[in-house]
Amino acid sequence: MVPPTSKIIDIGAGECKYSALFSKADYHATDYVFSSEKHDFSCIDVVSDAQELPFASGYFDFALNLVVLEHVPDPWECVREMSRVLKPGGSAFALIPLVRPEHLAPFDFSRFTRFGIERMFNRAGMRITSLQPSNGSLWTSIYYLYSIALMTPLRRYGRRSWRGVIINRLWYVLLWPLVFYGRLTNRYYDSDFPMYYWVVAKKEG
Repeated sequence: MVPPTSKIIDIGAGECKYSALFSKADYHATDYVFSSEKHDFSCIDVVSDAQELPFASGYFDFALNLVVLEHVPDPWECVREMSRVLKPGGSAFALIPLVRPEHLAPFDFSRFTRFGIERMFNRAGMRITSLQPSNGSLWTSIYYLYSIALMTPLRRYGRRSWRGVIINRLWYVLLWPLVFYGRLTNRYYDSDFPMYYWVVAKKEG
């Protein structure tokens, strides 16, 4: 539960999908806005580089950084800035990828292990209180197989080609039982190959 008086910064907020969760708080959405037909940046409050935030030190109670660090040229600087603008005792919530296909080209630079995540946050003066995998390794493998099978015919024949669409739909039907099985057994397989890590960290001091 976030107190109504809380100051929240959403770093790399994009289309501000989570703003409704903080409608009673002092919510600030920032992003490095670029021209894109696929993204709507109209809700962004402050256009800003995540590595150089235009806010005073110790201003915010909470910081969000959800699927952002892979798109920052120097992710350590982003984590350092996130720590800087947090009050002592403030909390950061991050969703950080370990394995994902390249996306949002050419703004895709890094992937992160749990050890690299711990090092970045510790160096920035934040103590990680929770670091959890988003899913098990089986689901990650199924996701990749599913993505390859569905996207390959569309890339090869074109998104509007009847041949590509038919092959895409056929793979969708054939692989759906495997996807369903992967979701059911998600937590029963090794978690050292997740798509993401959920991170909660608290600023020391």
